[in-house]
Amino acid sequence: MSRPHRAMGRHHMRSRRQKRQWAADCNAMSRVLVGVSRINAEDVQRQHIAMQTALDGLLSGHDGLDCWRSLADACNMAETLAGMGLGSGDDARQVIADAQEALAYVMQERKARSTWALRADERDELRDRLQWLISVHLEQLRACSYAEFERAYRTTAERVQQARAGNGGRDVVVVGEISGMAEHD
Repeated sequence: MSRPHRAMGRHHMRSRRQKRQWAADCNAMSRVLVGVSRINAEDVQRQHIAMQTALDGLLSGHDGLDCWRSLADACNMAETLAGMGLGSGDDARQVIADAQEALAYVMQERKARSTWALRADERDELRDRLQWLISVHLEQLRACSYAEFERAYRTTAERVQQARAGNGGRDVVVVGEISGMAEHD
């Protein structure tokens, strides 16, 4: 009687292992399917709201540092995605370069004036340049898969880290150390 019981136990253990392997295979397949699927409209909309909120905040002079960082992150991601062939081309490169220039100007003026407040003409120019950036980046996100986004995110983080370490190349502009800057400074 004990003998068949042991055989059932081994069979049961083998089944449990097979079930775990099957679950792992399903999870891997699920990750692959999610990775190749396009970013869904809700996620793109959330990014749009975040970028627009950051732009509105920067233009109004509120939460300047956080807003500036959000827009700089979007600009860096747009540059990486364009380099990957998503939303690329001469027009996109020019929009991204204009946005980078505008963000560098805002930080330069922030340091010179000790305020995030901008003059009306500066706000208009900034709004124009960054609204174009938002448009390009939204098109990139609509065309992007989750796996491409993750790869771009990692590449961007690495590129920013290298630039801060002084290894950014000739055409890279590092705005300066902002990590210690207080919001009200």
